[in-house]
Amino acid sequence: MWRDPYSYTLNFTGGNLVPLNGSIGLNVDIDRESDFALYRIAAIHTSPNYRVQIRDQDDRLILGGATPSVNIFGHGQWPYRLDAAKIVRRTNQIRVVLTDASGANNTVRLLFSGANLFSAPPFTIPQFVAVEPFVLTFNYGGEVTDDLPAIAANGALPGSRRTPGDSWFECYRLTLSATSVVAAAGGTLQIATNAFREWFRNPVHFALLGGCDFVGNYQGIDTPNQPHAPFAFEFNPPKLLPPSTQVSFTVADLSGAPLSCRITLHGLRRYTAEQVPG
Repeated sequence: MWRDPYSYTLNFTGGNLVPLNGSIGLNVDIDRESDFALYRIAAIHTSPNYRVQIRDQDDRLILGGATPSVNIFGHGQWPYRLDAAKIVRRTNQIRVVLTDASGANNTVRLLFSGANLFSAPPFTIPQFVAVEPFVLTFNYGGEVTDDLPAIAANGALPGSRRTPGDSWFECYRLTLSATSVVAAAGGTLQIATNAFREWFRNPVHFALLGGCDFVGNYQGIDTPNQPHAPFAFEFNPPKLLPPSTQVSFTVADLSGAPLSCRITLHGLRRYTAEQVPG
């Protein structure tokens, strides 16, 4: 069994807001290529005062009752962790019904993180004999060291970087900082391998990944001075990439102003006997 880290989003936004004192249901459609193992759930919202019901397409309950959001949803830096993986079969659904208790329309974004389950990896994995810590960074902004300029207001900008050519790269965590990370604005991130293999089913809001601003404030909860590094978004299992893999980033602005964003992937360089540095 090969587990490849993956996440699905579900956005109660725009025409799908949670109506004041009312309910709305939306579904996550699991891809046809693999089953999905759900490990963690995170949420950001206008108000946490709503109730949650979750079940799968076979009407099997994941939550056995209308559960207050604060009892079941974590946030980007502290997601709720299931005590065991919930396996949702390919082409099945995660069905979510939210009921408002705040007396106002509510914007809610959910992130279901886990792994796609395959019978075998898409490449042959060699025997590794040595490891070293390694960090891969990609920067959008106006500074001399940035890779690309800031993202235009309400725009999107792709960029890419290759992993080292003399080793494999195993990515364990992601950290992110940006000029705007608040739930009502901020931006979204999508990552792909070799330009087509997505790491998330849809672009993910910065706050759901735990991103902070440039002075270390996380706005997914009411806690200032919460830099992202100690509370990184985790890939579980880690994402294993062969040498010279192209990692593509697409950042989109939701703030209505130019957006600077800096993305860091944390992990290990894994060496075969032929690749070990001298």
